[in-house]
Amino acid sequence: MKIAVSKIQFVSFSFFLFCAVSIFAQTGHNYSGAEAGKTAEKTYTVTLTARAYGDSIVLRWAPEDAGVWGLANKYGWYLTRTGGNTSGQVLLNSAKPIKPWDESMLRSTFGGSDNNAGLLAQLLYSQSAVSRTLADNPSTLYEYIYRQHGEQSRRQMLVYMLADQNLCYAKAAGLCYVDKDVERGVSYEYTLVIADDMEADGNHGADGLKGFISIPQASIIVNNKTFKKSDMPEVPQASITRIDDYRVAINWPASTYAGYYVERQNQSDSTWQQVNHAPIMKLQSNQLHSTKGGELDSLVINNVVCVDSIKPGETATYRMRAFDVFGDYTDWVVLPAYKMPQIQHLERPVLYNIVADSNSTHIEWLVNKDASYKGFVVAFASSLSDKWTKVSDKLGDSIHVFNDTLANTRGVGYYRVYAYDSIGNVSCSNILPNAVQDTQSVTSPQMLRGRASMIKTESNGSMANTSLANIALKWNEVKAKDVIGYRIYASADRNKPFYEAAPAMVSQSIYNDTVTIQSDTLYYYIVAVDGRHNYSVPSDTIAVDMPDVVSPEPCSLISAVELNDRTVVRWAKSTSADVVKYHIYSQCIGTSNWQWIATIKAEDIDTVEFVQYSVQHSSVAFPTQYVIEAVDHSGNVSPRGGIVEVKPTNGQPVEFVTALTASRNKKRASVKLDWKYAAPVQPGFYGVIYRSVDGSKPVAVGMAQPTQTSFTDAKLPQEGRMATYYIVVKSSNGVSTSPSQSVNVSLR
Repeated sequence: MKIAVSKIQFVSFSFFLFCAVSIFAQTGHNYSGAEAGKTAEKTYTVTLTARAYGDSIVLRWAPEDAGVWGLANKYGWYLTRTGGNTSGQVLLNSAKPIKPWDESMLRSTFGGSDNNAGLLAQLLYSQSAVSRTLADNPSTLYEYIYRQHGEQSRRQMLVYMLADQNLCYAKAAGLCYVDKDVERGVSYEYTLVIADDMEADGNHGADGLKGFISIPQASIIVNNKTFKKSDMPEVPQASITRIDDYRVAINWPASTYAGYYVERQNQSDSTWQQVNHAPIMKLQSNQLHSTKGGELDSLVINNVVCVDSIKPGETATYRMRAFDVFGDYTDWVVLPAYKMPQIQHLERPVLYNIVADSNSTHIEWLVNKDASYKGFVVAFASSLSDKWTKVSDKLGDSIHVFNDTLANTRGVGYYRVYAYDSIGNVSCSNILPNAVQDTQSVTSPQMLRGRASMIKTESNGSMANTSLANIALKWNEVKAKDVIGYRIYASADRNKPFYEAAPAMVSQSIYNDTVTIQSDTLYYYIVAVDGRHNYSVPSDTIAVDMPDVVSPEPCSLISAVELNDRTVVRWAKSTSADVVKYHIYSQCIGTSNWQWIATIKAEDIDTVEFVQYSVQHSSVAFPTQYVIEAVDHSGNVSPRGGIVEVKPTNGQPVEFVTALTASRNKKRASVKLDWKYAAPVQPGFYGVIYRSVDGSKPVAVGMAQPTQTSFTDAKLPQEGRMATYYIVVKSSNGVSTSPSQSVNVSLR
């Protein structure tokens, strides 16, 4: 996950980015706090906010522009303070600029199981998906800038979402500082500015970035009075809006809060259930997705919205609370109970009569006199898969007939009637074909072809054949407007009646048939069907060969003989004549995770009566089982057989980690370990790194994954002269290898 961003990439192309950024959609960000100050130059603003707790003052900030955010991540921030007993201006982070934590710091602080920390590391340091070659061509430079800014904006948005939820992530993202050197009741002024790029490189005195872009900065004055929960603004008043028969939108005006949580209590259950597991935040305009003008669309644009499902007729009570960018939560606010209305379906009209004459088509339908219709609309489609289009205006509720005067221009097709009521319910009638005479014959489908393949299922960790086959059929589409689909016929005997293979008419020129293998060959033909259900002449009949479904005979163990440095395992070959290869699998004793380790081709052993595999003792860390299976030319797999157990040398776990070295980084106050493995490490294994200081009891300081061959200990003790490290590899069932050779490193 290591990414090194070059100065050339950041400085050279950041200039073009800043020149073009005014035409891009900006990513805004709102913050809450006691007071806030902004210093803006064009659109490059930084929002700074603070909260006083008496014994400390927490500061949060965020550049609104993604380009500025990216530069700040590169060069860092300087934060100064004036006021109190200290005269003049004090640089709070004099040692180095405030930057996002590096990967080592993230891993050592949050560990390997914190998904949010892993996401933060990916957002900050993963490689850009935008091709760097676009920037080398003047014709694609604009596209490069546009894509880079879009990707940076998306990363910025997600980082801010993590930072707003937890101050720990805000610190890790370089967007937070806690000032503990403060006095109660005293006012302080803080100023935040991006560190100069040349100063970040060690060349003080140059203007750097300030020479060609305006560096944003922000100031804020904070009175260090102890924060009280009652100082938080009220949670916005929420409303509940019905979206459809099953969903409601809990919505409230946007506020200065960073996010919200909503819970629901059903009438039949007194417990509160979470509606959202991730915090709800106000979407920016460039994040909105249209809902085609519905009620939800206007709600999302003007409010913060949480959508939930409720059964018709059920009563639910909602409560909500909010949190700000400092991680402080409000109390729960309970909303009035809401009862979901019962669904009221609108009865369908019945289309029963279509009569054509030389000038028009007469259409009639029946309705339920007790239904509360408001009106009707007649629609037409050229085929059942086409979009339905209106052929009438809105007709009144008393009108149950319509004359389509343009029927002769529409050609072959179908009619239906839509009914609607005053509250927005819609229903549609049955479908009837129009009465235009069809004089064009249906063309026969051409180029029918098919191929059979075995359907397999997973069994005991490997894929096994079933008695089912998939028949993939294709043919050339019939290019006629009135063709509505195809019917497919099959038979195991060309000279006997064919049955319809598909349960319904197929609309596309492909079909996958699933059959039980009962013969060597299946025969197929197809016909095309038009809108009047006229059938074409059948296509050519094709023969499709069925796959082999007989599995090979299994192998059996002959012997397992230990030689000087290995164990030689021999299995009797399968007695089936069509075997083409053998797969060998292994697993540690006590687990159920078979891993493929080798494949031996049948042609390589030819006339030899056994399959032989040698296990090097150096590759066995724990007692291990081996098993073999045979595979024939059709992919059929035999049952696994010949299970055999191979133990490490002397039957004991061995030293598995080799070549362990340690190097100390005085500048970073850390120790880096590197090592190798005596054999490949399988999934389910992990290494534990132990450290002893001046001969004290060893303690575990880290964990290594199977593919990991290095570790950085960034939490060195303050006391002690010599640290001793060693590594033990453990399996998922609790078995451990012998400790590796230890390595010493001086702490002074």
